[in-house]
Amino acid sequence: MWLAYWMKTPRSIVVCRYDWYRAYRLRREGSLTRYKDRVAQLENAVENMSTSVLSLSQRLVQSGALESNPELAIYIHGIVLTCLRSVKEAGCKKETPDAPPASRESPFMPLRKQR
Repeated sequence: MWLAYWMKTPRSIVVCRYDWYRAYRLRREGSLTRYKDRVAQLENAVENMSTSVLSLSQRLVQSGALESNPELAIYIHGIVLTCLRSVKEAGCKKETPDAPPASRESPFMPLRKQR
């Protein structure tokens, strides 16, 4: 490939440029493929973490642990909303299964009004 460049004939220079462009194109395509694979991995990780957090929050609700500690319920509600917002902003195509609606109301339990 580079030997043709040193011969300095018009044909060899064209061949050298073609080989250079082909090598560049192959490197670029390889980089794009690696980036796409990495993005897919990160989207999958975000989805898995969100699903795990939602599962944990559902278990806490089912166990009744949040009824005795409303501050914890508010804190976990904020974490769930952050996870849902992150998934939405990341643009994950898959929907999170059994996801509570992203609203200002707590998906866990109605908070008791303090007197």
